[in-house]
Amino acid sequence: MRSILYPLQLILIVFLSGIWMTLQASENEEFSEANNLLFTQDHLGNITKPISLNYRFVKSGTAESGFEDDIKLKYKPAKSVENRGVEVTLFSGDRNRWMPDFNGSKGNPLLTVFLQRDIHEMNRLTDGLWRHFQKRIKLALENNAKIKTVNFEFNGKQYQGKEIIIHPYLDDPYNKRFKKYAGKYYAFTLSDSLPGMLYQIRAVTPDEEKSSDGKEPVLLSEVVTLTAATLN
Repeated sequence: MRSILYPLQLILIVFLSGIWMTLQASENEEFSEANNLLFTQDHLGNITKPISLNYRFVKSGTAESGFEDDIKLKYKPAKSVENRGVEVTLFSGDRNRWMPDFNGSKGNPLLTVFLQRDIHEMNRLTDGLWRHFQKRIKLALENNAKIKTVNFEFNGKQYQGKEIIIHPYLDDPYNKRFKKYAGKYYAFTLSDSLPGMLYQIRAVTPDEEKSSDGKEPVLLSEVVTLTAATLN
């Protein structure tokens, strides 16, 4: 049996689904390239058969204990967007949290799931205001996103895609309240050639106080990566 969603998580799902997906419903308005890539593109339009997408979630860093688990998306295609459905399974065992089905969506639901969870975690770690973190991500995507072409490997094949990088808190006038996380950045990797288009999301907070053998010291890293796409 799936465990019950925390009240704050449920609020965030409802709020974020409305906020992020309003971009999809407002296609006559102009948005940044980053927002268009993430929220107005028909990510699910290249799926024509029932398919399950498995994403591996990896949490690491010096701030807290890490873990690895899976996020599964079971997709039911349809001739019209309104009749599409995506069932989401967030983690397994004791970490499993109930998620509502995403129906009538063009965007890959993992975007909403990941950002919802990330903002909840930022709120927990900093005793901050989740609305503030959500607003900063929105502003960064609209005004300060960097986009570049990248190559990556999936299922033994090479793919080309676009990576969107944002630093929502670097110029935040309130970042002194959560100074350890001011350098946090997000990277989204998408490719038209993959079912659901979304390959990876990274949310990484460098550790400014530590160094380790020439590698970037990380306070907290949460990465979700597509590992399998199988027909149902």
